[in-house]
Amino acid sequence: MPFSSKLSLGVLLSLTLASASQQVVAAAVLPPPVVSPVYLYSDDSFVENLHVLPSGSIIFTEVTSNTLKSIDPGARSPVPNDVISLPAVTSQLGITPVGPNAFAVAGGNYSSGAFLSGSATLFVVTLSGGGNARQPTGHVTKAIPVATQLMNGLASLPAHPHLVLAADSTGARVLRINTATGATDVVWADAAALGAPAGAELPLGVNGIRVQGAWLYLTNSARGFFGRVPIDAKGNVVGALHVIRALTGAIGLSNAYDDFAVDAAGNAYVALHHSSVVKITPAGVQTLIAGGEGVATVVAAPTAVQLSLDGCELFVTQAGNTTGTGGHGGLLKIRL
Repeated sequence: MPFSSKLSLGVLLSLTLASASQQVVAAAVLPPPVVSPVYLYSDDSFVENLHVLPSGSIIFTEVTSNTLKSIDPGARSPVPNDVISLPAVTSQLGITPVGPNAFAVAGGNYSSGAFLSGSATLFVVTLSGGGNARQPTGHVTKAIPVATQLMNGLASLPAHPHLVLAADSTGARVLRINTATGATDVVWADAAALGAPAGAELPLGVNGIRVQGAWLYLTNSARGFFGRVPIDAKGNVVGALHVIRALTGAIGLSNAYDDFAVDAAGNAYVALHHSSVVKITPAGVQTLIAGGEGVATVVAAPTAVQLSLDGCELFVTQAGNTTGTGGHGGLLKIRL
């Protein structure tokens, strides 16, 4: 979930030196990743999260709309298409698959910069065409009320995809929601690991979450770290939190981790407010992929990242000009 935005683009140069006799023989400058818009809104639409379908199309959520949308990034002129409007909510956040053609979507009522307590709902949406359609439509098969103010990132469990973990960003918890029965419980509650410190400029704790192997990966926006914790097949925490990378400098609206993707090697591609996408290795080494200060291309309040089906591209959602600092909400593509 985003916090601010600014016009920017990243340039990442890598210099390879080879020397057999203490002299530089060759120096190769690798080209920076290519950043291009898939689609940018012209209004104040706040694009929040996304999932890449088997067809290559993307379904995405917006904080400023209750309509789940899709877009085909391979089209000549990509434009969003409506998938389904979620009932009794005004806003959407996280999204995760819960079956071959079914997705859980976090919804709620957003007003004056905050989500209203009692409005949080987890929707199960079934898509037409099993996710293979370029412009899918959908219908809501279940709406599960959840007793929290804000469900942010979502992650389904690979061995039990009907079980969804949800980041409770204001409650310092990770919830588990059974989309088959509607039951909800708490798998992890820890104010130090999952909450925001007192007086934080940014009052959002646990934000993005992903499950890979026996690990739950997470960002804590207010505390400025990316880490992971071991879990069992049903999402129960079975060990201690390991912080992989912590931000330097003051944590706040212009320096905070948001949602992310993790590749097969354990590298994370993380949206970093207010204008960057970074890569974090399993050893905690962070490098700039796109954005940053003083560069030319727009990365405006990135909110979430997903890998393309072939792993050669990143798709990034961004909130854009929600605070008057430039740029528009939409989706970007980064060729790695």
